[in-house]
Amino acid sequence: MDQIGGMDERFGIGCFEDDDICRRAKQAGWKSIIARDSFVHHYGSRTFAATGVDFAALMRENQKKFNEKWQTPNQRSKSQSSRTTYGIKEAPGGGLLLTQARPRLSLCMIVRNNETTIRPCLESIRPWVDEMIIVDTGSTDSTPRICEELGAQLFHWAWRDDFSAARNQSLEHATGEWLFWMDSDDTISQECGRKLRELAYGDHAPDILGYVVQVYCPGPASDGPLDVTAVDHVKLIRNRPDLRFEFRIHEQILMAIRRADGNVAFTDLFVVHSGSDHTPEGRARKLERDFKLLHLDLKERPDHPLCCSTWG
Repeated sequence: MDQIGGMDERFGIGCFEDDDICRRAKQAGWKSIIARDSFVHHYGSRTFAATGVDFAALMRENQKKFNEKWQTPNQRSKSQSSRTTYGIKEAPGGGLLLTQARPRLSLCMIVRNNETTIRPCLESIRPWVDEMIIVDTGSTDSTPRICEELGAQLFHWAWRDDFSAARNQSLEHATGEWLFWMDSDDTISQECGRKLRELAYGDHAPDILGYVVQVYCPGPASDGPLDVTAVDHVKLIRNRPDLRFEFRIHEQILMAIRRADGNVAFTDLFVVHSGSDHTPEGRARKLERDFKLLHLDLKERPDHPLCCSTWG
């Protein structure tokens, strides 16, 4: 209270003064939480009833004051895209009830032994998503602990030589309306994270089932921005049971979108995939794993154009 001050008296008898002080606290670096195991019994707005105040009119007036205070033109989009994990509805007989709303944007990720990259990855995306779903496929290092420490929901699943199956496990646990997948050595900038959130919370044409996000892959050379490969991936998709990844490696979601008569749209968003091991030993391990999975895909779908083109 010494740091941020008391209630803003412009709100008069009440309504939105609590939202305002919570927002000031968050702006100052404090964390606003809901204590699920505690409650205050608030009996029916006795102050408002005793003074004969028009509660609905007061709510509208103070909401206007709150918006004028916080929603300047440069802040409007950020304010409108704030988390809506909890909502409010009118209770039977009057009053308000706190309700849990469906998350709008979920992060879906698979990990294994990524303790050197997972923290910066999750710290970069955490402010922009409503939940983080992580499927661990057999870590023996501190990766699971770091994920839980940063607030992710962690699930364990035995690796089965199939990236699509692992990614689909993460999709199964997600509850958001839109799902964004990343690799454990990806990071996203604040600008792209903010745009991602605004995109998920915005309006969408009914036929758009996914959005393309670029992946920037820095190479081993010292040429800086000249040694970067850019790859297009459909990384933001609607949460639908018919949209699932296919193929053991180089997993694809676009075919499922097309079967659902859906389309994808391009964005100017990107993530940076900077955790690749460019040493000869690292490259050899990756090639050994990739060839194994490519052989399995080719054996299972010998006539599929994607398998044939990969080997071609």
